[in-house]
Amino acid sequence: MWDIGLVAQIDPRADALVGEWLSLSEVAVRLSLPSSRVKQLLRDRKLVAVIRPNGERCVPAAFLDGGQIVKGLGGTLTVLFDCGFDEEEALRWLFTADETLPGTPIQALNARRGTEVNRRAQALAFWPIRPTGTPETASGPPAGQHAPCPPGRPARSFLDHEEFVHLYAAELS
Repeated sequence: MWDIGLVAQIDPRADALVGEWLSLSEVAVRLSLPSSRVKQLLRDRKLVAVIRPNGERCVPAAFLDGGQIVKGLGGTLTVLFDCGFDEEEALRWLFTADETLPGTPIQALNARRGTEVNRRAQALAFWPIRPTGTPETASGPPAGQHAPCPPGRPARSFLDHEEFVHLYAAELS
């Protein structure tokens, strides 16, 4: 994936996770906003758009609830970006099933369960996802839990619960 102005190129696997997409002009119509305001929402990272394999800039339809942006989406995106995710990684996480929710994080946001989603997103900063294929002896969550770690993801150290509690307690003192 690479940055192209306000949007990023998405790979076909991530594209397939999302399902229905809306062009930026369709988003503007649904939100009753001028296209310049939609572009501002993208710059402010309240919405995420990507360039799909067909070359069109699009936003996942699930990001809109009638004539407005899904409640809590902007905050969740901020948390994910603060955790080091890029646009494609954020989309993958939002659209990958999480058995603890149940469903996907975007489905939970649409169901007004944003607090649950944000708790899981915040935990990613402290408890990174272990890529599928990592040996079970490595500390961290079970392989593939939440979402597979995309190739090229910056290496993060994995903490077990005791290490996390110890580091957190040290931060507080």
